[in-house]
Amino acid sequence: MIWIMAIILIVSSFAAYFLWKIMSATENKFFPASSESTPLQEDEGGTESTASSEKQDAGTIKPQEARLVNDINSMLEALRHEKNVLGRHFLYRDIIAHTFPKRHQDPRMREIFLTTAQAHIKEMPVIIAELLARFGSMPYFFTFSYYTIALTETMEFDQAIETCRLARDYGAKDGLGIGFERRIELITKRKNKMMASQAA
Repeated sequence: MIWIMAIILIVSSFAAYFLWKIMSATENKFFPASSESTPLQEDEGGTESTASSEKQDAGTIKPQEARLVNDINSMLEALRHEKNVLGRHFLYRDIIAHTFPKRHQDPRMREIFLTTAQAHIKEMPVIIAELLARFGSMPYFFTFSYYTIALTETMEFDQAIETCRLARDYGAKDGLGIGFERRIELITKRKNKMMASQAA
């Protein structure tokens, strides 16, 4: 049973990568993320500000440029300065897509993936509200799916289940097509099987 679940996860990961490439290309064509078009926002002091170069260090790479070159350091740097909700969402998404496949080979990539996934999920209420307001619907989310896989790999089953429930409550679509209810079932079975083997 475990090897069947492992095969499903591996196949899903490859399928998700190619699906992400297609979605990213379409998205960039119709809605390129750029801090240059960032709407006015209120900062903590209540004054209007933008994510323009006034608040960024001189020479800071723009989010769209960072995403196009697909350089992890450039994307991380751009994320530090990006204020636009959707600009941050696209950067989070691309950083996660870049680091998730490398999580087993490179400890730094794994750490970046985990930290970025956690930050992305934390900002989801604002991101989802903006997506719904702008497009009327939500795209498929890979962050919840990838983060759940990573947690399951390290046997953090309860946190993985909570992540699936959170995604389900948001009404998010599973980027890998399995569905978050089904993921909860699979993770619960794996957790119960591990507990049974430990008790034996």
